[in-house]
Amino acid sequence: MDNLLNVAATQYSLNEIVINLLVALVFGIATAWVYKQTHKGVSYSQSYVISLVLVALTTSAVIMVIGNSLTRAFGLIGAFAVIRFRTAIKDPRDIAFIFFSLVEGMAAGTGNFNLAAVAFIFFTLTVFTLSRSQFGRFSAFGYLLSFHTKTKKRGKVSHVRLFDKYLADHLLLSLRSTTRDNEVITTYNIQFKDDEKLNEFLGKLKKTGATHIEVISSQNDIDY
Repeated sequence: MDNLLNVAATQYSLNEIVINLLVALVFGIATAWVYKQTHKGVSYSQSYVISLVLVALTTSAVIMVIGNSLTRAFGLIGAFAVIRFRTAIKDPRDIAFIFFSLVEGMAAGTGNFNLAAVAFIFFTLTVFTLSRSQFGRFSAFGYLLSFHTKTKKRGKVSHVRLFDKYLADHLLLSLRSTTRDNEVITTYNIQFKDDEKLNEFLGKLKKTGATHIEVISSQNDIDY
């Protein structure tokens, strides 16, 4: 057991250290670029993007410090165990990028440049393909529309006639009462025939008597 714990750490030359760190830096920057190009939603953080680069660089250095020494490995595990990370990850997709940045740093730190390159190509192609194809998207609706309207209407209500003119499809999500008599909050998922007519549609909708009109893009993840 003592022999296993005292295995000598791998000694890296100055050139190997510089090359490994530069490769880790390049792949870290490339991973951060892929994340930035495919990011959706409102939770974008510049510090997170920078951390992707730093994680790859740091991991590469850590791997070189450990080398083949189990003693150093256990020592680093103990040192990292006392660190408490307080930053909450809002998007599960961000965790995948953190792990991939770690993998790239490990590959660069051990000199497995071919593995790092091939893994990056596969990862990038997968991320862009899933992002462009909108894989996993729940519905094809483009916007979430909410507005207040009166309930005392006879026949086909005016905003529904407006929907027939401007919208390719719509889905009623909810009807909620307000503190005012005969007023409800109506919420729809909608898809426009022409997105450029959004402002024109909102103007016409306001003329029907609708108030408190809100439109939110549902191209990104929305908790409703």
